[in-house]
Amino acid sequence: MATPLRIALVYPTSLPWMAEVMDGVRRYGLQKGGWHLTTCPPTLAASGESPRNLPSLLGWPGDAAIAAIRNDEDRRLVQELGFPVVNLSGWEKERYGIPRVGVDNHLAGRLAAEHLLDRGFRHFGYVGWEDVHYSQERLAGFQERLGHHSEDLHVHLEPAESAREVRLIEELQTLATWLQSLPLPCAIFAVHDYRAQRVMEACAFAGLRVPKDLAIIGMDNDLLACEHSTPTLTSVCRDSGRIGWEAAALIDRMMQGEDLSSADLQIAPLGIVERQSTDLFHHPDEIIQLAVAFMLRHLKDRPKMDAVARHAGVSRRTLEMRFKALTGQSPHQFLTAARISHACKQLQRACPPSLRQLAKDCGFSSYPAFVHAFHSHSGQTPSQYRDQLSLSSS
Repeated sequence: MATPLRIALVYPTSLPWMAEVMDGVRRYGLQKGGWHLTTCPPTLAASGESPRNLPSLLGWPGDAAIAAIRNDEDRRLVQELGFPVVNLSGWEKERYGIPRVGVDNHLAGRLAAEHLLDRGFRHFGYVGWEDVHYSQERLAGFQERLGHHSEDLHVHLEPAESAREVRLIEELQTLATWLQSLPLPCAIFAVHDYRAQRVMEACAFAGLRVPKDLAIIGMDNDLLACEHSTPTLTSVCRDSGRIGWEAAALIDRMMQGEDLSSADLQIAPLGIVERQSTDLFHHPDEIIQLAVAFMLRHLKDRPKMDAVARHAGVSRRTLEMRFKALTGQSPHQFLTAARISHACKQLQRACPPSLRQLAKDCGFSSYPAFVHAFHSHSGQTPSQYRDQLSLSSS
């Protein structure tokens, strides 16, 4: 019998998305066979366990490690360990010859911007860290997708380590002061869900309503953060399972002697998981507001544009011209995007409906029409999107 390969996972698996990464590694190891994983215990002092880190692996007779590498000391230890290491951290821009697998942060920023633009916002904010590469990349993608709207982008950056040294009340007051300076309504992308939670808490200090005054979207789809926020938090969802799988695949090839020092895999996010913090369409024009509200209420009923126009109190021609001029898209394009968004939400449920039933529930005239619209909007078929979600959560 072959000697089992010992792989250490050196990052905080107590974080929900990190646990999903570990599951991706586990699934790859099960497929290969003969993998034994050494994992990081919860970083709670009361557990009596020390967190697994790179220094703790010195002298360990293992075969490889998957770690979060953030500084010079970490890089020095990688050289000292003498076995393959893959980096999961996007903290630094440079890789220093250590292969890396992570989320496509630039694309995550673009997806966040697209979601907020689709909600009708024209004033935007970003809250992140000034000295962290992944924060800079998310901001760059966000700004790029906003296009000319980026002229009204308000950015609040702090040193990442500063949050550990400031009292909560001081942090909330600083954020609240900045939030009160923003033009309303405004939509904010926070670098991750924990920062988004802090922004939401600061809104209460500032007397601002979410999402009526400020819509907020985070990053990572951390269910503990997102579902337990008030209101619940919309978030960009990593494909954490695939990140873990691809990291394991790199480690496997490196253990076989392949030089992958230049590898830098950026895995596309799964998409946006919509919740209450962005569940509102903003537009200063009352006709647009009425038309959108009617379309969203009648997604399943396949509303005719004549009926939408009557509800808004104008002719169909006037509605179409006004909608295009003020939102950059036709009413039909908005309706199709709303249907696809609803379909994605349903597919993210624990027990989603069948695809053919979903096509009916979203108001499409036929299943082929649903598939065509879904692919045109997302670049995937509904079945591909469903299978990707299943792979990530299995």
